[in-house]
Amino acid sequence: MEEDGMRLCLVCTAKSDSAHFGVDSCRACAAFFRRTVTLQKRYICRQGTQNCEVNKDVRYICRRCRYIKCLSIGMHPDNVHSKASKISDCPSTDGDSAGPSSLLTPPSFSDIEIKQEPSAFKQLSPCAVSIGSTEEMPMLNRIQEQYRMTCCVRQSAEHAAVLNTNAMNGVGAFLWQRQEEQNRPRLATWGSLNQCTNSSIDSMSEFAANCFDCFQEMEPQEKWVLIQHYITSMFIFEGSYRTKKLFPGHDDKFMISYITYIDLNDVESFFVDATSVEDKAGAAKLLRDNIKNSLVDWMGTILERAELTETECIALYGLLMFPPYLAKGTPRIAKYTHEIHQTIHRELNVFYKEKMRLEDTSARFAHLTAIQLCVQGIVYKIKEDMEIYRLLNIFDESSYVYTVVQRDYTPQKYREF
Repeated sequence: MEEDGMRLCLVCTAKSDSAHFGVDSCRACAAFFRRTVTLQKRYICRQGTQNCEVNKDVRYICRRCRYIKCLSIGMHPDNVHSKASKISDCPSTDGDSAGPSSLLTPPSFSDIEIKQEPSAFKQLSPCAVSIGSTEEMPMLNRIQEQYRMTCCVRQSAEHAAVLNTNAMNGVGAFLWQRQEEQNRPRLATWGSLNQCTNSSIDSMSEFAANCFDCFQEMEPQEKWVLIQHYITSMFIFEGSYRTKKLFPGHDDKFMISYITYIDLNDVESFFVDATSVEDKAGAAKLLRDNIKNSLVDWMGTILERAELTETECIALYGLLMFPPYLAKGTPRIAKYTHEIHQTIHRELNVFYKEKMRLEDTSARFAHLTAIQLCVQGIVYKIKEDMEIYRLLNIFDESSYVYTVVQRDYTPQKYREF
């Protein structure tokens, strides 16, 4: 492209000094393309249209549409010759790059882009990423910090639960000698899932109390209704989200607890310690079909289309605690639900306007609404499935899994909140 005899960048129409990757482009766009390919970045469209204006006069160019335009004019990723091995071994100092994350803590990445994990077992340490000013988004910052702390508690508790289950099964108490071994997801069993579910009652209750002051004002029955629904909701949303991060491109795995996963190609191994289950092949098929249809195919597809930022995930962790409808909810829960949803949506609007520079936020809010509705629907499907599991002795009434999904609050049976 030329203008008055001057070569222009085919991406942004700025002055082009030469051809980069076989295409007339400026140094800035060439560097952007190289960085995107080298660091395997994925971007979210600012407007959700995949057709934003890309030129030198736009103050904040949408990076997803900028990359799409790079590809459309002939730049090819295979032409990028980078020292990828050196880059992957060094912490990035680029302000656009994804932050460090852990496989067993919420992935920490930029609020504008998502870095694709090259390996399911990439070893990274936990960290907290600020999502904005405490004054601008106090509730979201509070949820984020408490979620990070809860993840550490859950990781420790579940490691202990897995070790305890192994010992009871005669496998022996396996000690993880290296930190990287502790950060690898473990195959789940019937026994480990029950133990992990039991430990989640305390951790999720503490999370709710530390995030929402109103939780402490409620009666024990009200707290149980919320925690019961929340643990199931997090199993659906967090499990689906983290599966996509830990096992990218694999639809045969599902994170069934915080550190354990189920292999859908070998679900019978999940029932290795389920002595009450007689027809393990039939139970495996039933469980596999339910996970595949509801969580992998349905929830997974919605999450892929949404391409959530970390801030949106944090918002959902709060919104799912107070669902729009609870069959056994109370007027007080409904009142607090309305107030909390208003606050979170108001802070999200600040994030969209000031951090993502979105003019139209409707597409992003639509994604969040779709996710909440999907989670709500699957929660009630799991409740129906649980009765079938009970009849087949897959999860009987004494199991913690059945307790969390179905049982009403009974002071004599359950711990006081």
